[in-house]
Amino acid sequence: MSVGRRHTIALVNQHSGVGKTTSAIGLAQVLARVWRQRVLLVDADPLSSLTERLDVATAARPLLDDCMLGRATAHQCLVAVGDGIDLLPCSAGLVGFELEAINRDNRALVLRQVLEPLVQDYDHIVIDTPASLGQLTVNALAAADELIIPLRCDYFASEGMAELLSFVTKIRAGINPALNLCTLLATHVIDGSRYAQRNMAEIRKVYGPLVADAVISEGGDMMKCYELLVEELKSKRSHKHR
Repeated sequence: MSVGRRHTIALVNQHSGVGKTTSAIGLAQVLARVWRQRVLLVDADPLSSLTERLDVATAARPLLDDCMLGRATAHQCLVAVGDGIDLLPCSAGLVGFELEAINRDNRALVLRQVLEPLVQDYDHIVIDTPASLGQLTVNALAAADELIIPLRCDYFASEGMAELLSFVTKIRAGINPALNLCTLLATHVIDGSRYAQRNMAEIRKVYGPLVADAVISEGGDMMKCYELLVEELKSKRSHKHR
């Protein structure tokens, strides 16, 4: 994969438990270990699941919370969490930005501005987002050029998808026309299950080419699943830029 063009990927879904955090980590590990790329993980969810999963202590250190509120720079907050992978951690204090942003004129672009000094240091930036369509998710989409929507492969998979896709369309039209690649990623797929096969068939029927061929299987080889996803993203990028 060429490192000449940097990519910022936001993982978004207004539902919890769909695999946003797991996918953020899986993507980062494949990009760093297999492709030997520099990856920045950004925890933009006040629940700080990504920060906790990577076992990063948040006490007495500057966090994304501070960057978003103008109290620190992104460089001051970086934590190395693996070979080729850094994290911009957060805490529950990130909720303060949602409240404070109401009075900001440029509130949708704060995360983009925070990340700008780091862009040239990484081949990929991967942003984990809250289970909501609030200001933090708006900021993640404003900072990204690619979007992955993890979609749990069950009966309620499509619940809220029309709202989410409409939300993304509005972001593209009004804030970030560079958000040019959208991929639906089926997660929690049970291999060999007729139920899962039926749900996947319905998801592909409704969303067509948006749905990735790669799926994240329950109990399968997770690294292999994310390797296939990265290969697919590479192919999609090639077609987009021809």
